[in-house]
Amino acid sequence: MKKLASTTSFSIYDTHIPCKILMGWEYEIDIPGIYTKDRWVKEKTAIQKRLGNEFQFRTDGGHYDQSLGMTTCGIEVCSPVAPLYVLKQWAIQLKPFTDKTEVHNGPLNNGGIHVNISKTDFTNAQWPKIKAFLHNPIHYDLLFKLSDRSSQSFNHNARQTLIECESRKYGIITASKSYAYELRMFGAHSDTFLPALEFADALFRYAATVADIKPDEFFSWVDQHKEYQILAAYIHQKLNHNDSSLHHPSSGNSVNTQAAKANTWSPAYSSVA
Repeated sequence: MKKLASTTSFSIYDTHIPCKILMGWEYEIDIPGIYTKDRWVKEKTAIQKRLGNEFQFRTDGGHYDQSLGMTTCGIEVCSPVAPLYVLKQWAIQLKPFTDKTEVHNGPLNNGGIHVNISKTDFTNAQWPKIKAFLHNPIHYDLLFKLSDRSSQSFNHNARQTLIECESRKYGIITASKSYAYELRMFGAHSDTFLPALEFADALFRYAATVADIKPDEFFSWVDQHKEYQILAAYIHQKLNHNDSSLHHPSSGNSVNTQAAKANTWSPAYSSVA
Protein backbone atom coordinates (compact mmCIF):
# COMPACT_ATOMS: atom_id res chain seq x y z
CA MET A 1 0.00 0.00 0.00
CA LYS A 2 1.16 3.51 -0.79
CA LYS A 3 1.16 6.07 2.01
CA LEU A 4 -0.74 9.20 1.02
CA ALA A 5 -0.51 11.45 4.05
CA SER A 6 0.20 11.60 7.74
CA THR A 7 -1.25 13.40 10.74
CA THR A 8 0.03 13.42 14.29
CA SER A 9 -2.00 10.31 14.98
CA PHE A 10 -2.45 8.28 11.82
CA SER A 11 -1.11 7.46 8.41
CA ILE A 12 -3.60 7.14 5.55
CA TYR A 13 -3.11 4.57 2.82
CA ASP A 14 -4.30 4.16 -0.74
CA THR A 15 -5.55 0.57 -1.11
CA HIS A 16 -7.13 1.08 -4.56
CA ILE A 17 -10.27 -0.55 -3.13
CA PRO A 18 -13.58 1.38 -2.89
CA CYS A 19 -14.23 2.02 0.78
CA LYS A 20 -16.52 4.51 2.48
CA ILE A 21 -15.11 3.95 5.96
CA LEU A 22 -11.50 4.21 7.11
CA MET A 23 -10.62 3.49 10.71
CA GLY A 24 -7.73 3.11 13.11
CA TRP A 25 -7.53 1.28 16.42
CA GLU A 26 -5.94 1.84 19.80
CA TYR A 27 -5.47 -1.23 22.00
CA GLU A 28 -4.45 -0.81 25.63
CA ILE A 29 -2.26 -3.78 26.59
CA ASP A 30 -1.88 -4.45 30.29
CA ILE A 31 1.02 -6.91 30.51
CA PRO A 32 1.70 -8.30 33.98
CA GLY A 33 5.23 -7.66 35.16
CA ILE A 34 5.97 -4.43 33.27
CA TYR A 35 6.82 -1.96 36.01
CA THR A 36 9.89 -0.19 34.62
CA LYS A 37 10.77 1.84 31.53
CA ASP A 38 13.29 -0.77 30.41
CA ARG A 39 10.69 -3.53 30.45
CA TRP A 40 8.18 -1.28 28.67
CA VAL A 41 10.68 -0.45 25.91
CA LYS A 42 11.57 -4.12 25.49
CA GLU A 43 7.94 -5.12 25.02
CA LYS A 44 7.21 -2.14 22.77
CA THR A 45 10.20 -3.05 20.59
CA ALA A 46 8.94 -6.62 20.25
CA ILE A 47 5.48 -5.40 19.19
CA GLN A 48 6.95 -2.87 16.77
CA LYS A 49 9.14 -5.54 15.19
CA ARG A 50 6.03 -7.60 14.51
CA LEU A 51 3.74 -4.79 13.32
CA GLY A 52 6.07 -2.26 11.70
CA ASN A 53 7.30 1.28 12.23
CA GLU A 54 4.04 3.00 11.21
CA PHE A 55 2.44 2.07 14.54
CA GLN A 56 2.59 4.44 17.50
CA PHE A 57 2.90 3.61 21.20
CA ARG A 58 1.81 5.35 24.39
CA THR A 59 2.15 4.58 28.09
CA ASP A 60 -1.44 3.79 28.99
CA GLY A 61 -3.75 0.98 30.06
CA GLY A 62 -1.86 -0.23 33.16
CA HIS A 63 -3.39 -1.18 36.49
CA TYR A 64 -2.53 -0.91 40.17
CA ASP A 65 -1.17 -4.19 41.52
CA GLN A 66 -2.33 -4.36 45.13
CA SER A 67 -0.08 -7.28 46.00
CA LEU A 68 3.06 -5.36 45.01
CA GLY A 69 1.84 -1.84 45.68
CA MET A 70 2.91 -0.80 42.17
CA THR A 71 1.26 0.32 38.94
CA THR A 72 2.01 -1.56 35.73
CA CYS A 73 3.17 0.37 32.67
CA GLY A 74 0.53 -0.44 30.08
CA ILE A 75 1.25 -0.14 26.35
CA GLU A 76 -1.32 1.50 24.10
CA VAL A 77 -0.70 0.40 20.51
CA CYS A 78 -2.09 2.79 17.88
CA SER A 79 -2.60 1.63 14.29
CA PRO A 80 -2.51 3.60 11.04
CA VAL A 81 -5.82 4.26 9.28
CA ALA A 82 -7.03 1.61 6.85
CA PRO A 83 -10.15 -0.28 5.71
CA LEU A 84 -11.66 -2.89 8.02
CA TYR A 85 -10.03 -5.96 6.49
CA VAL A 86 -6.53 -4.46 6.86
CA LEU A 87 -7.19 -3.45 10.48
CA LYS A 88 -8.27 -7.01 11.24
CA GLN A 89 -5.02 -8.40 9.87
CA TRP A 90 -3.03 -6.06 12.10
CA ALA A 91 -5.19 -7.06 15.06
CA ILE A 92 -4.45 -10.72 14.37
CA GLN A 93 -0.71 -9.95 14.22
CA LEU A 94 -0.97 -8.35 17.68
CA LYS A 95 -2.72 -11.41 19.15
CA PRO A 96 0.43 -13.04 20.67
CA PHE A 97 0.74 -9.92 22.85
CA THR A 98 -2.95 -9.46 23.67
CA ASP A 99 -3.31 -13.14 24.56
CA LYS A 100 -0.90 -12.84 27.47
CA THR A 101 -2.62 -9.85 29.03
CA GLU A 102 -5.87 -11.40 30.13
CA VAL A 103 -6.06 -9.60 33.44
CA HIS A 104 -9.78 -9.27 34.20
CA ASN A 105 -10.96 -5.93 32.86
CA GLY A 106 -12.38 -4.80 36.16
CA PRO A 107 -11.51 -2.29 38.90
CA LEU A 108 -7.80 -3.06 38.56
CA ASN A 109 -7.73 -2.82 34.77
CA ASN A 110 -9.60 -0.29 32.69
CA GLY A 111 -7.89 -1.21 29.43
CA GLY A 112 -9.99 -0.63 26.34
CA ILE A 113 -10.19 -0.95 22.58
CA HIS A 114 -10.73 2.43 20.98
CA VAL A 115 -11.83 2.44 17.34
CA ASN A 116 -11.32 5.74 15.52
CA ILE A 117 -13.63 6.23 12.53
CA SER A 118 -12.34 8.88 10.13
CA LYS A 119 -14.58 11.93 9.76
CA THR A 120 -15.74 12.11 6.15
CA ASP A 121 -18.89 13.34 4.41
CA PHE A 122 -20.23 9.79 4.64
CA THR A 123 -19.51 9.20 8.34
CA ASN A 124 -20.53 12.74 9.31
CA ALA A 125 -23.96 12.09 7.77
CA GLN A 126 -24.41 9.04 10.00
CA TRP A 127 -23.16 10.67 13.19
CA PRO A 128 -26.51 11.96 14.55
CA LYS A 129 -28.02 8.46 14.28
CA ILE A 130 -24.95 6.79 15.81
CA LYS A 131 -24.91 9.28 18.68
CA ALA A 132 -28.63 8.86 19.36
CA PHE A 133 -28.33 5.05 19.44
CA LEU A 134 -25.22 4.66 21.58
CA HIS A 135 -26.12 7.39 24.06
CA ASN A 136 -29.70 6.28 24.59
CA PRO A 137 -30.00 4.99 28.20
CA ILE A 138 -32.64 2.48 27.08
CA HIS A 139 -29.83 0.53 25.38
CA TYR A 140 -27.55 0.49 28.44
CA ASP A 141 -27.97 -3.20 29.34
CA LEU A 142 -27.52 -4.30 25.75
CA LEU A 143 -24.38 -2.25 25.12
CA PHE A 144 -22.91 -3.19 28.48
CA LYS A 145 -23.26 -6.90 27.68
CA LEU A 146 -21.55 -6.40 24.34
CA SER A 147 -18.77 -4.25 25.77
CA ASP A 148 -16.99 -7.06 27.64
CA ARG A 149 -16.17 -4.52 30.36
CA SER A 150 -16.90 -4.68 34.07
CA SER A 151 -19.64 -2.30 35.24
CA GLN A 152 -16.99 -0.10 36.87
CA SER A 153 -14.95 0.03 33.68
CA PHE A 154 -17.98 0.62 31.45
CA ASN A 155 -19.43 3.37 33.62
CA HIS A 156 -16.10 5.19 33.85
CA ASN A 157 -14.57 4.69 30.40
CA ALA A 158 -17.60 4.34 28.12
CA ARG A 159 -20.13 6.71 29.65
CA GLN A 160 -23.50 7.06 27.94
CA THR A 161 -24.27 10.61 29.06
CA LEU A 162 -24.52 12.98 26.10
CA ILE A 163 -22.29 15.57 27.74
CA GLU A 164 -19.38 13.18 27.23
CA CYS A 165 -20.13 12.87 23.56
CA GLU A 166 -18.94 16.11 21.99
CA SER A 167 -16.08 17.42 24.05
CA ARG A 168 -14.90 14.87 26.59
CA LYS A 169 -12.85 11.72 26.18
CA TYR A 170 -14.76 9.19 28.27
CA GLY A 171 -18.00 8.80 26.32
CA ILE A 172 -19.05 5.51 24.77
CA ILE A 173 -18.39 7.31 21.49
CA THR A 174 -17.05 10.85 21.18
CA ALA A 175 -16.64 13.46 18.47
CA SER A 176 -14.01 15.54 20.26
CA LYS A 177 -11.17 14.60 17.88
CA SER A 178 -10.95 16.80 14.82
CA TYR A 179 -10.26 13.90 12.46
CA ALA A 180 -12.26 10.97 13.88
CA TYR A 181 -15.14 9.65 15.96
CA GLU A 182 -13.80 7.50 18.77
CA LEU A 183 -15.75 4.40 19.81
CA ARG A 184 -14.67 3.49 23.34
CA MET A 185 -17.31 0.89 24.12
CA PHE A 186 -15.24 -2.32 24.23
CA GLY A 187 -12.90 -3.69 26.88
CA ALA A 188 -9.42 -4.80 25.84
CA HIS A 189 -9.63 -8.56 25.40
CA SER A 190 -8.20 -10.70 22.62
CA ASP A 191 -11.53 -12.23 21.67
CA THR A 192 -13.26 -8.84 21.67
CA PHE A 193 -10.79 -7.15 19.30
CA LEU A 194 -12.15 -8.31 15.92
CA PRO A 195 -15.83 -7.96 16.94
CA ALA A 196 -15.14 -4.38 18.09
CA LEU A 197 -13.63 -3.47 14.70
CA GLU A 198 -16.50 -5.07 12.81
CA PHE A 199 -19.05 -3.39 15.09
CA ALA A 200 -17.70 0.09 14.33
CA ASP A 201 -17.62 -0.48 10.58
CA ALA A 202 -21.03 -2.17 10.50
CA LEU A 203 -22.73 0.47 12.62
CA PHE A 204 -21.77 3.33 10.31
CA ARG A 205 -22.63 1.32 7.20
CA TYR A 206 -25.98 0.27 8.59
CA ALA A 207 -26.82 3.79 9.73
CA ALA A 208 -26.72 4.91 6.11
CA THR A 209 -29.63 2.60 5.30
CA VAL A 210 -32.10 3.69 8.01
CA ALA A 211 -33.62 6.78 9.59
CA ASP A 212 -32.82 5.56 13.09
CA ILE A 213 -30.99 2.54 14.54
CA LYS A 214 -33.00 -0.21 16.18
CA PRO A 215 -30.88 -2.95 17.80
CA ASP A 216 -32.78 -6.02 16.58
CA GLU A 217 -32.89 -4.73 13.00
CA PHE A 218 -29.20 -3.84 13.13
CA PHE A 219 -28.28 -7.31 14.42
CA SER A 220 -30.38 -8.94 11.69
CA TRP A 221 -28.56 -6.83 9.12
CA VAL A 222 -25.21 -7.93 10.55
CA ASP A 223 -26.27 -11.58 10.24
CA GLN A 224 -26.89 -11.07 6.52
CA HIS A 225 -23.43 -9.65 5.73
CA LYS A 226 -20.63 -12.21 5.54
CA GLU A 227 -17.90 -9.64 6.24
CA TYR A 228 -19.35 -9.36 9.77
CA GLN A 229 -19.52 -13.07 10.64
CA ILE A 230 -17.21 -12.64 13.63
CA LEU A 231 -19.43 -9.87 14.99
CA ALA A 232 -22.60 -11.91 14.37
CA ALA A 233 -21.19 -14.84 16.35
CA TYR A 234 -20.07 -12.49 19.12
CA ILE A 235 -23.48 -10.80 19.40
CA HIS A 236 -25.32 -14.10 19.64
CA GLN A 237 -22.82 -15.38 22.19
CA LYS A 238 -23.01 -12.31 24.43
CA LEU A 239 -26.77 -11.83 24.21
CA ASN A 240 -27.64 -15.55 24.35
CA HIS A 241 -29.80 -15.43 21.26
CA ASN A 242 -31.79 -18.56 20.57
CA ASP A 243 -30.19 -19.40 17.22
CA SER A 244 -27.47 -21.70 18.56
CA SER A 245 -26.07 -22.30 15.06
CA LEU A 246 -24.57 -18.84 15.22
CA HIS A 247 -22.43 -19.47 18.27
CA HIS A 248 -22.09 -23.20 18.83
CA PRO A 249 -18.46 -24.23 18.18
CA SER A 250 -19.43 -27.21 16.01
CA SER A 251 -21.31 -24.94 13.61
CA GLY A 252 -18.13 -23.22 12.44
CA ASN A 253 -19.61 -19.85 13.41
CA SER A 254 -18.13 -19.36 16.87
CA VAL A 255 -16.13 -16.21 17.52
CA ASN A 256 -12.84 -18.12 17.57
CA THR A 257 -13.67 -20.10 14.41
CA GLN A 258 -14.61 -16.98 12.50
CA ALA A 259 -11.48 -15.21 13.75
CA ALA A 260 -9.38 -18.09 12.42
CA LYS A 261 -11.01 -17.74 9.02
CA ALA A 262 -10.16 -14.04 9.07
CA ASN A 263 -6.48 -14.94 8.93
CA THR A 264 -6.89 -15.06 5.14
CA TRP A 265 -6.13 -11.57 3.88
CA SER A 266 -8.91 -10.83 1.40
CA PRO A 267 -10.30 -7.69 -0.29
CA ALA A 268 -13.75 -9.18 0.21
CA TYR A 269 -13.79 -7.63 3.68
CA SER A 270 -13.88 -4.14 2.18
CA SER A 271 -17.31 -4.44 0.52
CA VAL A 272 -19.63 -1.51 1.19
CA ALA A 273 -23.37 -1.03 1.12
